[in-house]
Amino acid sequence: MQEEVICPYPGLRPFNEDESIFFKGREEHIEQIVKQLEEKKFLMLTGASGDGKSSLVYAGVIPNARAGFFKAKFNNWIVADFRPEREPLKNMAQAIGEQLKLKDITKVEKELSYGFSSLIDIYKGSPYWVDQQSENYTSLSVEEQKKAKRKGAIC
Repeated sequence: MQEEVICPYPGLRPFNEDESIFFKGREEHIEQIVKQLEEKKFLMLTGASGDGKSSLVYAGVIPNARAGFFKAKFNNWIVADFRPEREPLKNMAQAIGEQLKLKDITKVEKELSYGFSSLIDIYKGSPYWVDQQSENYTSLSVEEQKKAKRKGAIC
């Protein structure tokens, strides 16, 4: 019986989240991105084609976020992945709408057209939004509040 050999290099395509265990040598960059996101809540990552931006995000930043390594009030990350292509706003709206379980993608696209700060309003319209000031939330036990923060859906 022959052992299955695992190749730690994906070739020319970027590393994905499942291959993060093989993604090495960019720890400093991951730490810088995490710090930037903790402080500013936004990051634009640019570079030439083939520089490893996608690998850095998919095999570095996202696994760190999902593992809870960010200092944040909430650590239930939702990743909306999309390619800008010819209709970047529409494609972003579609990806965000799908991840936030919103049915009216046209409304999401319209909101996004007002600027990226509208992401907050879009998120508040999703089932993931937890209004910590609402009577529904404040009447929960501490344990139920923790559960609500992890799962969302208390408006």
